[in-house]
Order: sequence, then structure tokens, then C-alpha cells
Amino acid sequence: MERRRRSCPLDEPPGWNVHFAGPIDVRRDNLDMMPELFKCNAGLWYEDGRSPVSPRQPGDDVQNSHATSCIGRGPRPGIGQRSLRKPESTDVVQPLLSVVDMPPLAGVCTRTKVAGHHILTKHRLIGVPSVVDSWSAPKGPPSLSVIRSDAENPVAMNHHGSVGRHRRVLITGGSGFIGTNVVEAFLRDDCIVLNLDVIPPRAAAHIAQWRQIDILDKVALDRAFSSFQPELVIHLAAKTVLDERTNLGSYAANIQGVENVIGAVQVVGSVERTLFTSSRLVCRLGYVPEHDTDYQPSTLYGLSKVHGEQLVRAASSALGTWTILRPTGIWGPWFGVPYRDFFMTIKRGRYVHPAGRDALKSYGYVENTAYQLQQLAARPTPEVHGRTLLIADYPPVSVRAWATLIQEAIQARPIPSIPILLLKGVAAIGDSVERLGLGSAPLTSFRLNNLVSDMVYDTSPLEALVGPLPHTLTEGVERTAAWLESHGRFTLDQ
Repeated sequence: MERRRRSCPLDEPPGWNVHFAGPIDVRRDNLDMMPELFKCNAGLWYEDGRSPVSPRQPGDDVQNSHATSCIGRGPRPGIGQRSLRKPESTDVVQPLLSVVDMPPLAGVCTRTKVAGHHILTKHRLIGVPSVVDSWSAPKGPPSLSVIRSDAENPVAMNHHGSVGRHRRVLITGGSGFIGTNVVEAFLRDDCIVLNLDVIPPRAAAHIAQWRQIDILDKVALDRAFSSFQPELVIHLAAKTVLDERTNLGSYAANIQGVENVIGAVQVVGSVERTLFTSSRLVCRLGYVPEHDTDYQPSTLYGLSKVHGEQLVRAASSALGTWTILRPTGIWGPWFGVPYRDFFMTIKRGRYVHPAGRDALKSYGYVENTAYQLQQLAARPTPEVHGRTLLIADYPPVSVRAWATLIQEAIQARPIPSIPILLLKGVAAIGDSVERLGLGSAPLTSFRLNNLVSDMVYDTSPLEALVGPLPHTLTEGVERTAAWLESHGRFTLDQ
């Protein structure tokens, strides 16, 4: 519930106006098709700027395109609201609906003409500039425009107080796990976002930002860049499976795809900054590189990421500002294997602590990861250009403490501790099961070794650039548990 409430425009900072072009039918049976505004349990009130809105029959159309409607959570002195009441289930709202959440006397609702999906005049509060951006949904919700007033600077400010210069953000792979959270983070910062991905968004609310494009289709990719004119590009799209052992060509998305993105950035001319996502697996686990191009991959996936990084470095002079990011182990809402499996194993009571053993891991909670990307996108060019940064939370996580927090958050049974020698015996049996092709064993020597081995990376360069993270480990676990519960993930594959 907290996540939905925070995404409601009425809960954004003062000075935001949101416009919907309609007409919008607010009958309850249509609420699932409406923007998040109508799903907020905020007790919405409105009037049409002249008199209280009167009940109408379902399907009635109001054609007065110059009418102005104001919404708030009750009367706000000084705004001029006269007679307010909750909308009825059969009301049809005016074709232009203006949502105002501002302090008293800071401004008033203004008349704004619309033509199709376009706002013809900019909405401006008294004495302060406005920034106007809009997107159009092909179907489903009506078109939306968010107008934000920034009293000191017309450049957008993000919710954590740093300057977000880039207003048009193109994200490849925005339908994936990390991508879903990154799309959401930039939408909350009032950016215009385009997600290029071969699969639909995991979050239904992001459907308007999605275009079905394969980064291996150079023509379609160039066309999308040219049409959108992005200022910031975040390249996340990749093939991430690790089990390919013979054919490097199966990782074309990680090599040719990167080359195509580089070409599109070079051609379009509007891109000011690009964040290229690589992987910590450009080096085998346990290997500490001496410099950014000291590679030691142990898988074809890691090798494909090495090639991707080399392409970026080779094109450096023609790319503008660029940064390479190497995520470590990222977990949180919208995740899949392997970290969702970790939560589910604890939920089912099948996880055990190795007695007397613990490990520290440089893992990252995904909403912190999205925040880190936002901050890196906003840092001055000399601080980030040409750099390679590991992406993880800081400090490292104790696996034992993390597992215990998960157990408590999902109300699973207490986690027992088992002697390490017994676990090694079970792991040896698991090795045999998998070697004979009899199935997937819950514990193997590889998994046990990973469980008890440290995986700690130097994140001090990242911390110096980003600063404190918005979510603690405990908060991340609680938010992930709530997401699993609300999305029915605990009932799957039981």
C-alpha cells in the first residue's frame, strides 16, 4: 500500500499539477483502466471551476473542452474552491481534469486548451517557472501531462534533492528486473521515459512507455532513437543466462547489441550521457582486478560482457559522457532467479544456516540500485566520464543476518543451524544427482561454497559519488516481502 500511495500525484511535493485529457469515465468498473490517481485511497474531491459537478449517467460525454476542474483532498484555503464533494460512481469527469496539490495562495487552477493528446499552453504558477512534459498512451489510460514548478531553477529536481538534468530517458531492457525499477524511479522524477525491450513490461503501469524493439534490429533501434531524441540512455538489455558453454554467438545481444546502441547514440546527436550496464562476471569470483581492463571471465556470459565493455571504450571519443556499470548481486521487487529462490527457500522452511560460518556479500537492493543510477546520471561529467563502477549496497551484507531478516519479514519458521560437515555430505550427494542427470539438487558443493564464501567489492568510489542510500537492508527486505505477498508470489510453485 505504501508503494501505491507514494506514486499517487496527490502525494507528490507541493507545486505539481497533473492533467488528464479525456473524457474520463470514473465508474468503478473502469478503475483498473484509469491512471494511478483514481486508485489512491485519498478521498478525492473535485468541482468544475464554476459549480459543483452534478451526477451524470454512465457514458455521458461532456464536450466543454475549456472547462477546468480542480482536485484536492479537501478544501485548501485560498485556492477558491467553493462546493466540494466526493465524485459519485456514475460521474463523468470533464475532458480536461487538472489536479492541484499546492500550498495555499501559491497559485490557482488555470484554463488550458487541449487538442487531441497535446497541451497547447503551458501552465504557470504565479512567479515561478514551469517545466511541461507529456506522454500519450496508445490505449488504456488517457494522455497524461505532468507540470512541475521549480521556484529556483527550471531544471528538474529529483525527490532526493539532486539536479536531474536529463528529461528524456531511453532505457533498453526496461522490462527486466532491474529495468522495471529504473523505469519506475525515473517516472517518479517526472522524466519522459521510453523503454525498448522485446518483451512487455513486468509492471502493467509501464505499458505506455514500452516499445517492442530488439536491440539487434539496428534499423528499428536507430528509428526509435531518432524519434524519441533521448538526452540520457541507460543500456540494460542483455542475455543473462549463464549455462551456455560453447557458443559465444548466442550472446549476440551482449556484443552486437552494444555495438548497435553505440551506433544509435552516435547518430541521433541528442544524447548527453550513456550508462552502459556490464557485469561483475567480467572477472571470475574471487579475482581482484588491478585495473578496469584487467579481465578474467570464467563463463561465456562474462566474456560477452568483456567484449561489450571493449566496444564502449573503443568508441569513447564519439560517445559523449559514458560510464560502465558492473552490478553485483541485485535483489528486490520484480526479481527472479536466483534471489527470489532464496526468499522462497526460506519461506518453505528449507534453508539452514551453516553452523559457525557466515559470509559477507556485496549485494544490492534494487531500489537502491535505481537510485544510484539516477545519481550517477546527474553527477558532473568529470566525475563519471569514462569510469567503471561496481554497483552494490554499502556496506556488505551478512548472509546470516540477511536470511534472518527475511525469515522474520515473511513469518517463516526460525532457521536452524546445521554442522558444516553434514552440509558437505548432503552437497556431495547433490553433486552426484546432477552429474547423473537425475534432476536439480537443492544443495551442491558449488552452492555450499558460494554460501559460505565472502564476495566483497570495493564500493567506496560509488559511495563517494552517490552518498547515503534511501533504503536500509531491513527496509529492503520488508518492501520485498510486501511485494511478494501483494503479487501472490508466495503462492507460486509451492
